[in-house]
Amino acid sequence: MKEKDEFRDSEDFLKSAGIIPGEEGQDGAGADGFEGFDDFDDIDNFEDDDFLEGPREGTPLHAVLEDNGILTVEERMPYERYDRSNRGCSEENPILISETEDYVDLEYQVLEHLLRSPYRFVDYELEKQSLVSRDTRWLDVLTLRVYTHPIIFMDRNGDIVRPEREFLGTEEYWFDITAGFDAIAARLG
Repeated sequence: MKEKDEFRDSEDFLKSAGIIPGEEGQDGAGADGFEGFDDFDDIDNFEDDDFLEGPREGTPLHAVLEDNGILTVEERMPYERYDRSNRGCSEENPILISETEDYVDLEYQVLEHLLRSPYRFVDYELEKQSLVSRDTRWLDVLTLRVYTHPIIFMDRNGDIVRPEREFLGTEEYWFDITAGFDAIAARLG
């Protein structure tokens, strides 16, 4: 059996704590059932520093966040608590996505940016996704079940403690995807 200090510094511990990815089916490999960053098909627009600094300039995600005034850490501060007056939290004030390609993927990247920030770090699961037509606009509504993000830690005995996550509530995020939806309609004739 490994000594406690050896285990704490070992790759097995880092995988079990989710600090580095494990193999598929292990914690840290997206197998914990939580929706989020490790479940994206394409996360090339994110880097380790994105947690504080935001996505790289020139990427579609950077453009969407900048256009909607939610790029910087300070601009994300109101999202510490879910509030329908925040951009994207109501039909009247959706997050506008002008990209015509991969716009649904951008929606999920925006959610990661808002819900995994220094001011708010929660887990979430998609409860439902709805397409709503309003006059000439197409809105995509993502309804999420939001949970606390438990911090895995080691107790005084060297045992890993995995607290249970707690349900915080249901939240809706609204995206105006008219540009992308109209582009698809035009391609289909």
